[in-house]
Amino acid sequence: GLAVPTTPYPRGASRSGGGGREATSSVTSSNITGRHDELLYHHNVLDAVFYHLPIGVVLITAWGDIRGFSKGAERMFMYTSWEVVGENVHVLMPAHAATRHDYYLSRARQRMTQRLSSMFKLPETSIPLDNMIFTDDEQQNRISNDVLRMSMFGGQKREVLAVDKTTTSFPLEIMVSPVLLKNSLFFLGYLVDVRDLTLFQDLTVKQELLLRSVLDSRVISRLLGGERTINDQFECVTVASLEIVDYYAKATALDSDAQRAEFVRDVYHVVDGVLSESQVSKMKTMGHRCLIASGVPVRREEHATLVVVAAIAVQQGIGVLNRQLARGKSVLSKRERIKQRESGNALDDAWKSQLVPVQLRIGVHTGPAVGSFYSHLKGEYGVFGTATIKAGQLQATCRPGAVHISADTFAQLPPELAPLCEVRRDMGVPYTYDISAVDDASIPA
Repeated sequence: GLAVPTTPYPRGASRSGGGGREATSSVTSSNITGRHDELLYHHNVLDAVFYHLPIGVVLITAWGDIRGFSKGAERMFMYTSWEVVGENVHVLMPAHAATRHDYYLSRARQRMTQRLSSMFKLPETSIPLDNMIFTDDEQQNRISNDVLRMSMFGGQKREVLAVDKTTTSFPLEIMVSPVLLKNSLFFLGYLVDVRDLTLFQDLTVKQELLLRSVLDSRVISRLLGGERTINDQFECVTVASLEIVDYYAKATALDSDAQRAEFVRDVYHVVDGVLSESQVSKMKTMGHRCLIASGVPVRREEHATLVVVAAIAVQQGIGVLNRQLARGKSVLSKRERIKQRESGNALDDAWKSQLVPVQLRIGVHTGPAVGSFYSHLKGEYGVFGTATIKAGQLQATCRPGAVHISADTFAQLPPELAPLCEVRRDMGVPYTYDISAVDDASIPA
């Protein structure tokens, strides 16, 4: 547990050099035994508390000598209390921090001396901090209360570097409070090893980023605010349904499930790259099909334009993908390929040439929908309604490599996009429109 000095004077006994009082009551063996048992009980309680504390506690004198070292500190620094008690606290810190720590201690001693000098109208040079002599209990209580006030309002958390027994440096969060023990000034340091805390914070940040990649930040805020059911009505949104053409035939021709998974991943690598630079969200992925939308869960006036432009960009990206696959070249960045090799999941890219041509069908419709947080188990927010159903129907009748849009979506587009749309009269009235893959220069910014 925490080894602390105990007063050498029994209650009622005189203090040497203090001109104090003589004992006025008789001391019996039964009183001594009862008092000893009580002290032993309290010592065991404190020992149990300090043993299980996750933090470290170090007690030092006003000059920096270690007088107490908790079990938590032993685990933190890998020293036993017997190895460090009596040593200067410098052994627990880097060499460059020792001088600065001595300066802090000298300032703390000076402040305490000034307080006592002002309290008792004595010169500062006549006040020893390591063996104060009190003329009465009232004087001792006044000083104890003054130290207590310093402890309550003077301790502030700060992060420092510490050194363990193996001379390994590690970060600590420390708070120091002055205490009065055995008529002397000590400093009690509460230490928290922030290595695990830093790892936890890093993990929390990564988890939050991952969550935000799945759910919109506004939906997350609503869920954290206590909403359990989210069904948002949207009068007008634009939804696109994307599907890989002849996926099952291509997947069957591949040799392994790993190749099939990488085939789909390469396609979604293109889709995600486009969506990351637009205000369009991926709402759901179903193997070789996915839904993207704009205007939900965040309402946007230009949702139709955003989705159509994103759909054209996806088809252009698939054209680039085909050229890469034909050369047996990976679509991943150099860093991503290195990570894949290090994880042991890298595949030879030569097999990808047999996938060419990879084509998508994309159907787009604009209409009413409901945005719903529908799966508490997996945390999924989806879009449902007329817009989703008709987008699926348009995708099913889309020409490979094109974008098939409804008349409702066409009506929402700006005039600059109209020349790209080719009327399809085979779908009944109202007419639908096809947009073939075009160059970037043909798409308005």
